Amino acid sequence: MPVSLSAAALALLVLSCADRTSPESLPHIVLILADDMGWGDLASYGHPIVKTPHLDRIANEGSRFDQFYVQAPICSPTRAGILTGQYPARLSIFVALATAAGNESAGIPDWLDPEVPTIADSLHARGYRTAVFGKWHLGRLAGAPEPGAYGFDEHRTVNSAGPGWEDRGTEKFRARSTGLIVDEAIRFLEECERDGVPGFVNCWTLIPHDSLAPTDEEYALYTDAAVTPVTFPEPTRSYLANAPRLTAQMRTYCAAVSGLDREVGRLLDYLDDAGIADRTLFLFTSDNGPDDYHVSRSNHAGAGSTGPFRGRKRSLYEGGIRMPLLVRWPGHVPAGRVDDESVLTGLDIPATLLGIASGSDRGRPPGGTPHQATFPGDGVDRSGALLGTSAGGRPPLYWIWPGRHHGAARDRSPGLAVRDGRWKLHADLEGAPAELYDLEADPGESVNRIDEEPEIADRLTTLLRTWHASLPARPD
Repeated sequence: MPVSLSAAALALLVLSCADRTSPESLPHIVLILADDMGWGDLASYGHPIVKTPHLDRIANEGSRFDQFYVQAPICSPTRAGILTGQYPARLSIFVALATAAGNESAGIPDWLDPEVPTIADSLHARGYRTAVFGKWHLGRLAGAPEPGAYGFDEHRTVNSAGPGWEDRGTEKFRARSTGLIVDEAIRFLEECERDGVPGFVNCWTLIPHDSLAPTDEEYALYTDAAVTPVTFPEPTRSYLANAPRLTAQMRTYCAAVSGLDREVGRLLDYLDDAGIADRTLFLFTSDNGPDDYHVSRSNHAGAGSTGPFRGRKRSLYEGGIRMPLLVRWPGHVPAGRVDDESVLTGLDIPATLLGIASGSDRGRPPGGTPHQATFPGDGVDRSGALLGTSAGGRPPLYWIWPGRHHGAARDRSPGLAVRDGRWKLHADLEGAPAELYDLEADPGESVNRIDEEPEIADRLTTLLRTWHASLPARPD
């Protein structure tokens, strides 16, 4: 018999469906996370030597973001922050996860708590099939959960529990690892298309982290490359000028980056050839700044560029935590746009992706704003910035680094930092002199304004102390 709905019941039904988007209308999401790649390591970010035509293509066909931060100057905390949207220090992940003895000494867990909500969990609940391929580094000791415990339907990883590649510990594997990761991503997306479900795939590369062993084909791109420090901006120029074997290091490093770029291009070509580029949100970034040649094992990986920024891996100066971010989604993300105003962070990725998945529509006009969605973390939904509207103010950003430092004294930051608007304060809260920088006027953090701006310094110090006091206690 015909069923009649009251006006109130019909309204409740409409409201219950309003915040959900059918899986058929959701975009695929591809997130590529490079390992130890600096802000200045792409041609689209001003590198004078490296050849990265495919990554530059993302910048040309999508948008480049110049103020994107990760929440740690090293891998494990950054990855935890991107997955959970929480400051990794809240999860007691202050430094890279290592051996059981090393973790105990550092006061960190052996793995990321699988009870913490992740973006993979949330997207899975929205109808996504989820996957992660490549470097995990969020727990690999005996008893560690596999990536599937964090919301991933499929996973094939290294530095992890669970399935990987048989030769994953060899130099030969590292040289071809990005291609193997992309193979998995293409297969995964093909199966998502076949089954009519949206896919969320994470490609977390091993490159350009040490050790680097590019192929002969990749190295041939740079056999005649002239390597001159003067072509780089300061302070990268001065750093490279003191490198022990700069030409060999730079050629090898650039060759490895070009190898990664080639595989990114293969993935982009698949999306284009399959006719799903306009149904795929594609993001590329890095987990922290490039390593330092003072670290003996880094060797060629120490040739990475931080562009105009001070600091490198293991430093809270900009070069250790400000990363490239390239985003492409034809018809939605503006093409050829450089956003140098929006301040974004890896903590925003879960809320932003969930915002897009909650209000995405493949027919929305360019620049359209999705419905806002909440994610239980410290990040905020910045989908408007991705879709073409520069984001304004945001809550302060905080960092903590209690680990070791390497390299020149000028790159060794205090252990805590906060950014609020244009101002960034570095402090260790132990009585050593604090440092205050105006990032709009001085992005290279070369002029300490602590004496000229005492009120701003006091305000940021109070913010930093309050945030630091909210973190789990660490062993002495």
